[in-house]
Amino acid sequence: MEVENFRLKQSFPNSKGFLAISKSMELPIVITGKATISDSNDILTIWNDSKNKDSFKGGFGLIKLNDNQVKIYDKDELIICVYD
Repeated sequence: MEVENFRLKQSFPNSKGFLAISKSMELPIVITGKATISDSNDILTIWNDSKNKDSFKGGFGLIKLNDNQVKIYDKDELIICVYD
């Protein structure tokens, strides 16, 4: 899935440069823009344009799919919602 102009509306990056979701965080997390989605080994990886100042540190984000379900939908606005 790819969309234009990657920009974070909400982000929760940690010092390692990835996005970890917990039930205590404000949801939904909305990400719009160019992104490549790779879902393997229960890890959802989001790569973005490293030239974008609003990008994750390291140019990538990881969302681990453990106890929660992650829904991804809408081609123009990539919305990631975590459900119990």
